[in-house]
Amino acid sequence: MLTFTGGFVAERVRWNRTQAVRWDERRQAAYADYASSVKAEAILYLKIANAKGVRDRPNVGMPELSDLIALAAGVEHTRIERFAVVQLIGSSRVVDAGREWQSSVWRLGTVLAPDFTGGQSHFEALYDAAVEARYEFYKQARLDLGVAGDLTPPISLADWTARWSLRGPT
Repeated sequence: MLTFTGGFVAERVRWNRTQAVRWDERRQAAYADYASSVKAEAILYLKIANAKGVRDRPNVGMPELSDLIALAAGVEHTRIERFAVVQLIGSSRVVDAGREWQSSVWRLGTVLAPDFTGGQSHFEALYDAAVEARYEFYKQARLDLGVAGDLTPPISLADWTARWSLRGPT
């Protein structure tokens, strides 16, 4: 009888371990999918800001403003769907960080308003806040998944633009 019980306990431990790995994989996929959709939305707003002349950047090779604005609803819908999965299987810290990131991107989306008058510095401050919220989401997701190591801290949009612009620093 002890052998049977011991075998049963060992089998139960293996089953629990397998289930934990499956949930870790699902959470990892959910976090990555959500992050990808929120980042796509933020980048779309950046392209819209460029197309509207809010930022002093050319929109070379980019779609027209009307085409970019038409994409906004689809990108937002994808983000909403993916966040539902995060809410179902994510830790509360990750869900809270996801909500904050999402809120910061919504504020960034004010560039869609026809009467947006915030200007370049205001838009860049909103974008930088979204990047900081993304960084916090990544930190919380990594903690939840048990990923070791540090993240590289984010840099401001102005610094990023200066580093990677074909025109060089502005």
